[in-house]
Parts: sequence; C-alpha cells; structure tokens
Amino acid sequence: MNTSSAGRPCVALCLLASFVGLLLVGACRAELPHIDGDGEGGDAVAFALEPDAPLEEAPLVARIHILGDVARTVDPSEVVLVRGELTKSNLESLAAGLPTEALEERMLPATVFSSRGEIVVVPHAPFERLERYAVGIGSLGISVTLRAQADEAAVLHRVWPVGPAAGPTVYCGDTAIADEVEERGSLTPGDLRGTFLRGSPRGAAHHCLRFEPDEIVTQGRFHPPPLVAGWALDPTPIDAAISRTVDVAACEADEVRVAAGCALVEDDRATIRGPNAPALWMMHGDAGDTVAVTEAGSRFVVGGLAPSSSVELRVDMLSVDGRWTAVDLDFVTDAPKPRAVINEVYANAVGPEPIQEWVEIVNAGLAPLTLDGLVLEDVGGVTTLPEGSGVLDPGELALIVGAEFDPSGTYDVPPDEGTMLVRVDKVGKNGLSNDGEPLRLIRPDGSLSSTFPAEPKPKAGRSVARATPAALDDEPTSFFLAEVPTPGAPNAPEDRTD
Repeated sequence: MNTSSAGRPCVALCLLASFVGLLLVGACRAELPHIDGDGEGGDAVAFALEPDAPLEEAPLVARIHILGDVARTVDPSEVVLVRGELTKSNLESLAAGLPTEALEERMLPATVFSSRGEIVVVPHAPFERLERYAVGIGSLGISVTLRAQADEAAVLHRVWPVGPAAGPTVYCGDTAIADEVEERGSLTPGDLRGTFLRGSPRGAAHHCLRFEPDEIVTQGRFHPPPLVAGWALDPTPIDAAISRTVDVAACEADEVRVAAGCALVEDDRATIRGPNAPALWMMHGDAGDTVAVTEAGSRFVVGGLAPSSSVELRVDMLSVDGRWTAVDLDFVTDAPKPRAVINEVYANAVGPEPIQEWVEIVNAGLAPLTLDGLVLEDVGGVTTLPEGSGVLDPGELALIVGAEFDPSGTYDVPPDEGTMLVRVDKVGKNGLSNDGEPLRLIRPDGSLSSTFPAEPKPKAGRSVARATPAALDDEPTSFFLAEVPTPGAPNAPEDRTD
C-alpha cells in the first residue's frame, strides 16, 4: 500500500486500457484516496471518492471524481456508470458507440459534469451494500471498479420536492438528529449556495434536514452533497421549476382553516386536506412530529390526539413556490367514538365460491362499535348486517361471511381463533367479483363509514388488505395484495406481493 505525503492510504486498482494489461499504482492526492495512471493518449488520469473512503469500501452515497489531464479534455458525456465491472471488450464497445444490450442493461443513471478541472459522477441512487460498480471512459479504454461498503448506513431520503419546484429541499430519516445544524453548502452542478438546517423553520421534525437556498432558482437540475453534518443525503436529482400559483383550498362546513389547506377534527385525529398544488407539512404537537406531503387536494392524518381535549399544533407548510407558511392551530377534539372500517377483503377463494369469501371489519375508533344495521354495498346491491350481529371493542375485528362459510380452513386460511363471524345470506349480491369491485360500508343513519377499492386484483388464495386501520380510503398506497390472508388478525404489510 502506498502512502501520500499527508500520511493517508492510497488504494490501487486496475485501470483497464485497451493497450495495456498492467496494474498501475500512483501517489495519492492529499484530499481523497484514488488511483492514477495514463489513458491511451498518455494523459494522466486518477479516480477518487467523495466522501473520503477506500474504493473497496465506498459509502452508499458517494460521488466519483475523475482527476488529472483527462478531466480537462474528455467530454463528460463519454463517462458511464455501470453495475459490476467493465471489461476490455465493454470499453471497446463504448468507444465505438455500440454497447451491447447486456451492457446497456447494467448502465445506471448518473449526472456527470465538469467542475474546477475535474469530472464529477453523481449516481442518482444510493449504492447497494457489497455490490460492485464501475466508472469508465470508452474512448480512453480506462475504468475503475469500486465496492459498496458492507455496513448499513443511515440515509436521509428526500421528501420534498416531489416534482419540479422552487425553493427549499427537505430530507428525512427514522432517527432524530441530536444536535442543531447550521452548515453552509451548495447544490451542484451550478453551485447553488445555501444553508443546511435541522427540522422546519420553527423546530418541528428533528429527524429532517432542510436546505434553504440563498436565492430561488426556476430552472436547472441539482444534487445535494453526499454528506452533511455526518448524514448521507439521498442523491436523487432535484429539478427546479417556475413557481406555480397556489390556490387556498375551500374548506367544508365541518373543517377548519390550516395554512392553505383545511383540517377535519375528530376524536383522536385531524385529517388535513391540502391545496390545489403539492405541499409539504411539518408539524409538532403533543402526539409528536408529523411530516407529510399532499398532492393536489390529497389528505393525510395527524393521529394520536387525546379525545375531548384542547390541542395545539405548530404547523410549517412549504408550497411549490418555495414559500413557508407558519400557523398555530388550536382546536378541541370530539368525544371518543367508534369507527367501522373495511380492513381486508377475500374475494378470490381457493375453496368453493362464493361460500368461502369474506369481508373483514375493524373498529378503528375509541368506543365500542355496534354492528347491527351496518350496510355493505357492492356494485350489485346491499347486504345489511342483522340484529344481534355483535359489538366490537376498539381494535377488534369481525368477518362478514355467507351462511354456509366453513371456518375449518380446508382450502383457505382459517379465521384467527376467537374471531367474530357475522353470517349473512350472501356477501354481496352474487358474491364478490374475482376481478375486484368497489365496496362501501354505510352506517345505519345512511352516512358513509368506509370504502374499499376495486384494485389491486387478487389471485386465488390472496387478499387485498389495508396497510393500517387509519389508512385513508382514497389513497392508493393504503392498500396492498397480501400473500397470506389474515382473517381476524392484524394485516401484515411486510407480506405484500404488489
């Protein structure tokens, strides 16, 4: 192992040149470990990692710098990033402009640009642990191979913007950032200067970092630095765009105004509805922090509120025009109430149909739920739960089944022991469609309690399940295909097949 004058290790790897097959080793640049050698024309070339790391232990979020004379003469468009290694024949095919189909499939999206006499390669996604990657220049017949580190790394994923937008960028993770952060930095290419700070402008969401640019830009593609305050940042490119007009949402009679959106306050939750354009919400209250993004008019739930209580929420909302809106929301929650929710649907049984089909109901509320008189509606008609159907305590589940349903599990997953079975003549008019159909659960007073979508379509023996009892009816991500149905038991999103 060679050591530079600064005493730091130098990692030697193969430079694949079309005219040599030798291992080339060179001296290290003081800042970064790298290798160097000569291209076909004799120009000096070196590769280095940012952040500083051996090439055999590359950080999961990293940039590759190409240094030396080559960096000043090669067009960045000639540089490729691939999964795996690059052979001599691979480089020759790149030089000829005729990469094989197999090579093209290994090519990875990356932004490559010139900066201060270097070429910088920014992958658009983190590396995968222990995988090998290569950066190559076909016209010179050279490449370098690196290997991603073995250890898991905490990567803050970008939550904002969700599309082209102007202004701040926000990255969040699962762990709180313990110390205050105020670090100057820049997005590249283009050197968009600004400051990285912890959380929202008023201190919500300490598990997030935000970048506040010194100026609002409306065009260009940018990437964050790979490491800020010891945290790796999602390298997905950020596309700046001209600001869009944000219209304030029109609130219904039972909603209250919150920034440019509206809030429906219930017993243990507030459902926030966003404005006509995407918005980022960073909130802090007695139940903790909430970070959510609304698309045009979409909703999210702030849960864990105490019923029959005064509640304060500190809200920072960021809109697509790059402006923050600060609001303190004070309200009183409702008394505890039941909440009937369609939780899981088994429409494509392995056993005889429609006998073995079922619909699972969960009480997602805080008070006992009487099932009598609830109406299950499908495209063919309605099924009313009869008198004496039972009562569900908060969190309990029941299965709506046909009169001849067999719970023994001969062909299908049997209900969890002790599960309440509510028997009706038929589940749906003629059973549930194997192709999927929308369902509605209606309260005895005629008001809508819950809906369930027609998609995704299940295969025989699989169910469609709600991710959590609190998941919103109108969000596609609220539902998944379950490899193993869970009748009478909590759903298992980890077993999803979609």
